[in-house]
Amino acid sequence: MGRDKELEEIRRALANLGAGQGSTVAILAEAGLGKSRLIAETRRLLPANVTWAEGRALSFTAGMSYWLAREILLSLLNVKPEAAQSEIMAALQKSLDGQSEIYPFLARLLELPMDAAMEERVKLLSSEGLRSGILEALRGYVRRRAQQEPLLLVWEDLHWCDPSSWELLQMLVPLSNEVPLLLLCAARLEDNRLLEVLQENNGYCGHHIIRLSPLTRVESGWLIQQLLKIENLPARMRELILNRAEGNPFFVEELLRSLIDAGVILLEGDQAAATREIDAMEIPETLQGVLAARIDRLPLDNKQTLQRASVIGRIFQRRVLAYLSKGRATAGLEASLGELQRREFIQSREQQASETAGLEEGEYIFKHAITHDVAYNSMLFAWRKELHQLAAEAIEALFPGRLDELSATLGYHYERTEAAERAIFYLGRAAERAKATFANAEAIGFYESAIRQITRTGDRQFRGSGLRLNEGLGDVLTLVGRHEEARDAFGRTQVLTGNADPISRSRLHRKIGFSHSLQRHFAETAREFDLADQELGEPGEASAPDWWEEKVQIQLERMHLFYWQGMVNELRELADKSWAVIAERGAAMQRAKFLKTMALSMLMESRFRPSQECVELAERAVAECEGANDLSEAGYTNFVLGFIELWHGDFDDAVKQCGKALTMLERVGDLVLQSRCLTYRAVAFRRRGDVARCRTDAEKTCELATKLGMVEYIAMAKANLAWVAWRQENYAETEKLATEALALWHGMDDPYGFDWMALWPLIAIALHRQDSSAAIGFARGLLAENQHPLPETLLNAIRKACDGWQNGAQESAAADLVSAMCLARELSYL
Repeated sequence: MGRDKELEEIRRALANLGAGQGSTVAILAEAGLGKSRLIAETRRLLPANVTWAEGRALSFTAGMSYWLAREILLSLLNVKPEAAQSEIMAALQKSLDGQSEIYPFLARLLELPMDAAMEERVKLLSSEGLRSGILEALRGYVRRRAQQEPLLLVWEDLHWCDPSSWELLQMLVPLSNEVPLLLLCAARLEDNRLLEVLQENNGYCGHHIIRLSPLTRVESGWLIQQLLKIENLPARMRELILNRAEGNPFFVEELLRSLIDAGVILLEGDQAAATREIDAMEIPETLQGVLAARIDRLPLDNKQTLQRASVIGRIFQRRVLAYLSKGRATAGLEASLGELQRREFIQSREQQASETAGLEEGEYIFKHAITHDVAYNSMLFAWRKELHQLAAEAIEALFPGRLDELSATLGYHYERTEAAERAIFYLGRAAERAKATFANAEAIGFYESAIRQITRTGDRQFRGSGLRLNEGLGDVLTLVGRHEEARDAFGRTQVLTGNADPISRSRLHRKIGFSHSLQRHFAETAREFDLADQELGEPGEASAPDWWEEKVQIQLERMHLFYWQGMVNELRELADKSWAVIAERGAAMQRAKFLKTMALSMLMESRFRPSQECVELAERAVAECEGANDLSEAGYTNFVLGFIELWHGDFDDAVKQCGKALTMLERVGDLVLQSRCLTYRAVAFRRRGDVARCRTDAEKTCELATKLGMVEYIAMAKANLAWVAWRQENYAETEKLATEALALWHGMDDPYGFDWMALWPLIAIALHRQDSSAAIGFARGLLAENQHPLPETLLNAIRKACDGWQNGAQESAAADLVSAMCLARELSYL
């Protein structure tokens, strides 16, 4: 009804899917405009050879890592979330026939027990490696299922989707261009994330965006007629309903149900009759108002049943609701549930609607999310608080073997009861679970919720929890580039630590220093590293392994600080002092970090003209990372090899290595290092003459570096985009971007020495305009101190031109500069 055009678009997508061609269909609409109804109609049209699987996000699952991904995986396995572990395990093993390599990752996601052989394959992985393994396993499983038979995955209510499942969806969108996979996604209109995902993949996969508009007055009138089959509906009543509903079909339905509840419309078999006229004042102006009025008219037992159910969630279980309704007879509860179904507040699996397809026996769902919200908000705070306490106790009593898995739900309920101790425990556990799979956004949310509980109570009994939670939050905030907030979290940890544990105090100073180093705050970094060393003191015969591990880590990070400051002699001196200890007591990743730093030192000593020995040292560092349990450091080490290969002139190898590193770092969520990878891969593309790919990486760099406040990389991106504009003969844009890049670099306390990236396009434009004076002025910038050195032959050519101009031989100097520019082209600098 009123959706013929949209249905036809879905029919085409289904026909293409049946013929082996995948796509993504996004249904965007305001609440109540019919997203779920359109999905239900899609299922009715489903071809026989297509497999359907679905998942639905809920308002309280937005912070629960992999919630929606798990729902869809269980739907693909055709098992319910409440099924016994043995049943889920059997279904997974049967479904993965021939894909045993991904079983341990999916088993870990579903929290299934594994035998020793399977456990061995994941137990040595870092949390980053586990997270990337889970995402790749899910993608590989979906690919295989789609290759076996066309596959339709429904992602409903994406506006409440957790970040980890969003990440999976981003991986699946381009996959729909490779295999018969249709992704049917529904979200509210105000959520732009789905559009952003599709725009990022524009040109690589087919996608269709369906925006549901309100019904026209004619269509709304037809809906009233279809719902009521009423003959004598007064024209004034009809107009009032149409004016209030404003084309929202759910509003129309709820208004009519409200009028039926109030006795204004009387149902007689399949017909309805109006018993009297109504006044505009009798019809609430909002959908929420209509629902609130309907709920208020319910008999008290039914109203309280609906309110209790709303505390459990939009989807609720009869046995949990029974726990919240203690003292009430089972028959009475059943009668209330039956009446609420009859009045269409809630639905069960027996009602065969799209919303109920994933429900299991004894489960119900509020027919619409707005109905759930209105019921929840209709309670007094004190009673709602009491019900959250009962809901948490019910989960603990009814699901004792799943408390870890349900920690986020338990934290949600206890947080709303002001039961601080239980809330802190479960929210902290949920944060650690999210952090363990690098679900960073979810982890931050849970950490912050738990810390708010501690702050609210002000009780010193939670000091130990505060230590652990604040340091964990700081680690994740550092990883995602929110450095000031990370340092605040570490600072709160220091206050709580007091004078008790020198290793912990040292570790916190080092982490604060590392955060400063990522923002090039070198003085602050050095001060924090000094404080870290002071906290540890001198080694003794009885120094524990964790003391030595911390000592080695401080020296490694101090070496890296010297590298960033260009202090080669100091770096070498520290390396000579530290190598014996690192070789004897350092872990594999610490040895890799040492080798990586030494390779960077050799690069700096060579003034960015690395020898083959320098490349080989970086390769040794990468080899030490193989099989180690720190994907973040492995990603950085792989990037350093690509960075050195770039300046060695191995552009293809540099592109490949930076790409490998970028893949690792994206999985970890390390935005700072992602920015560096993108920056120098763009330079490698530029020096290969690949305009399109240089532009793509430079634009990504600019966006990410701006978000992180990394001025040097914003400038690098602008310089690369200036070269792109020059190659496209857009000289005005070239001059604008190159000038901006130079201004950013020169405004830094420690200016970046890559002016050549912006200056060469400016020199080329000036020579094109026959403005030799301007061209010589730009060329002099290439000879300034502290600049990244160009090849000696190129520098000599530039000096010759500048000296000639200085000596008055302007015509020959201009010709010499043209020759220098031609040489720069030959050497891949322009």
